[in-house]
Amino acid sequence: MITTKDKRAVSKILGSDWIAGNGETVEEFEAAIAEYTGYKYAIAVNSATSGLFVAYSVVFPYIGIPQGQALSMPANTFVATANMAIAAGYKVKLVDTDVDGILRDRITHVSVTYSGNPEPQGIVGDDAHYVMRNMAQRSQLVSVLSTHAIKPITTGEGGVILTNDSVLHDKMRKMADHGRSKDGLGFGYNFRMPAINAAFGLSQLLAADENLETRKAIASMYHNQLRDILPVQRPVWHDNHCWHLYPIRVEDQTTRDRLRQFLFDNNIGTQVNYVALDTYDHIEEREYQQNAREYARYSLSIPMSAAMTQEDAQYVIDTIKEFYNA
Repeated sequence: MITTKDKRAVSKILGSDWIAGNGETVEEFEAAIAEYTGYKYAIAVNSATSGLFVAYSVVFPYIGIPQGQALSMPANTFVATANMAIAAGYKVKLVDTDVDGILRDRITHVSVTYSGNPEPQGIVGDDAHYVMRNMAQRSQLVSVLSTHAIKPITTGEGGVILTNDSVLHDKMRKMADHGRSKDGLGFGYNFRMPAINAAFGLSQLLAADENLETRKAIASMYHNQLRDILPVQRPVWHDNHCWHLYPIRVEDQTTRDRLRQFLFDNNIGTQVNYVALDTYDHIEEREYQQNAREYARYSLSIPMSAAMTQEDAQYVIDTIKEFYNA
């Protein structure tokens, strides 16, 4: 949700002497989001995709996994999770999820906190859907956040790499900033976040807890009132879920598509997240991902935003009930 305060923060930086990457405002944002999430170090980058590329390129060689090997990750995720592994010189090994699209009870090289569910565990966390206070208590070496326009905390476009490891931090910052470091110049990229975006993010952080409570309240309404519609499977409730999405699963793809059209006809937008990754041609190591494929065909993300009111949520619930009653 973009507020008047957010607009003022961006306007203020436009009148300053520094709007490019790095600089004091970016440093302030990095310090603030590190404190919020409980990590020691934060690197603000121009996208979570860039952040994943940096993390894969640095973390896995650092722990003894050379390029050319396969990185395991869940089949239910955005394609960038796999694309950046390939770009960093790795193969991709897809692991089937549970029936609700979440991969539990198995530590993978790359974990995905799909929809904001904190349960998955990995070495590198693709946490594009997840941001919470004290999330550093989870077990991964590195967490990569997204601050894209639709995420819980937005900078318009952008991402943040988080870690508690000082060596990894130095190596990843060097790669994201042209290969520059206090020890000299090496190989790197320009993945820096501009000060304009960082100012936006600082303003967003001030409202992060309030916005989370709004999303939790909407999720609670959905959870309690959709339980009576037997064909609708709700996501598992978790107290540390940040509810970036509220994805439901219905009985089959035909019903999902009909429900989506019915909601659209009643001015309710939805999303399909995601196409199962094992359908992409460039995935080399693949098995039949039954749960992930079915989830991709049968799931639908209904509206979830801190900009919604409880009246908005009730309208969504009533419209879904109207569809099933008909």
